[in-house]
Amino acid sequence: DGGGMDSDEEAEIERKKIERSLEEAVVRGNPRRYQTELFEIAKQRNTIVNLGTGRGKTLVALLLIRHLAEPAYREGKQTWFLVPSIALAIQHRITLKANLPYTVEVACNQSSSTDVARQQLAEANIVVATHGSAMDLLNHYGDLFNFKRVNLLVMDECHYACGNHRYTHIMNRHYKPVPLNDRPRVLGLTASPFVNVKRAATDSMLGAMLGKLEETLDCTLATLPGMTGRKGDFGEDEGGVVGIGGGDGSDTKDGDDIGDGGGDNDAASSTKGGTDSAEERVIHFHSPDNNFLSSSSSFDGGGGGGGG
Repeated sequence: DGGGMDSDEEAEIERKKIERSLEEAVVRGNPRRYQTELFEIAKQRNTIVNLGTGRGKTLVALLLIRHLAEPAYREGKQTWFLVPSIALAIQHRITLKANLPYTVEVACNQSSSTDVARQQLAEANIVVATHGSAMDLLNHYGDLFNFKRVNLLVMDECHYACGNHRYTHIMNRHYKPVPLNDRPRVLGLTASPFVNVKRAATDSMLGAMLGKLEETLDCTLATLPGMTGRKGDFGEDEGGVVGIGGGDGSDTKDGDDIGDGGGDNDAASSTKGGTDSAEERVIHFHSPDNNFLSSSSSFDGGGGGGGG
């Protein structure tokens, strides 16, 4: 049957394409020191990781997902990885499947519209969801999807958690009502933690905006020196405020980096070769003295790949 042969050939081509995508998404090499230090911070507290495009935010997320996986997954809990677009959801699913030995499913409008699909999502170790689908699942299917069942909440492009954006509603309506001891760990990822910033914004205004983002996400921001737009970047007498980004939290406009260089899937490039300079030391915002972290944290694993 010619039609069947064509179908078989197409299926084989698609299978090889998927295999190639997974192979390309494998993160190779060991984390850089700043990634390991950010990982160590995120193990201890809710954290917004502010790193520029290509600096390896996704690798920090991979390390934390693997670290918190057990015994949570055996106990029926899930990791939720929220994204602002379907394209990013598909891309992050490939990265997660390529680097972690856990089941990963995507929740978007079509993929979560049936009972069978929702049951499949509920049984996955990791759910990558657009914010709209996440809201729908939390609002209407709370018996299967609620933050008491989530061990880790990762929010990509987390700077959108302001104003009337769904990220804000998810945190206020579904995360914060959960008792403190039952809440998941939160990891925010962003290349630019400010949106809708006017050129005339002062340091105090930026600080207030950062404080509001931290409050909304129940997190503290951590980043590297040199990531800010302030005149006194990480000087001796003052801490830093991170760089200014575009966007309004609701849709993509000129200047937005919503894809973050393709979802920051070039995380592997930030693990290859070289030694970290003093400029790559991590600073943890809103600490009493804003000192650089001086510990060289050991990495408990092998390169963020394969979960081994």
